[in-house]
Amino acid sequence: MRKGISPFIAMALLIAIVVASATVVGQWVGPFTEQQTERVEDMAADAQACAEIRFEILDAHYENGEAYITVMNTGFLDLPNITAILTGSGNVVAQAEFGPLDSGTVSSETIAIEDGTPEQVVVLSPLCPMISDESGL
Repeated sequence: MRKGISPFIAMALLIAIVVASATVVGQWVGPFTEQQTERVEDMAADAQACAEIRFEILDAHYENGEAYITVMNTGFLDLPNITAILTGSGNVVAQAEFGPLDSGTVSSETIAIEDGTPEQVVVLSPLCPMISDESGL
């Protein structure tokens, strides 16, 4: 007599193991794929919004302890706010947030400087920090 299991039972067990494994992997892959798809869609939406953000410093000067900055939104997206960072001698002298700045509009801001002398201003959008403009003072 031969001992062991018949080829039919072995095949049935093998198929059952493959189906169970596929089910377990499918339960993991489904939500993971959805999560990654949502992440990529969010990144694409952010990149598209960033492509429509543009602004330009029209004027920036410093006198009597105050920095005067005029910025125009030349993009197609209304900006809830923008940030101006003033630096001098390699240090941040002042930082201010102002806005809103609707598409096609100009905004001017006066920033009091308490310590140091600003030499440069960088204006950026918190929505897309890689979009910026800079000017000497």
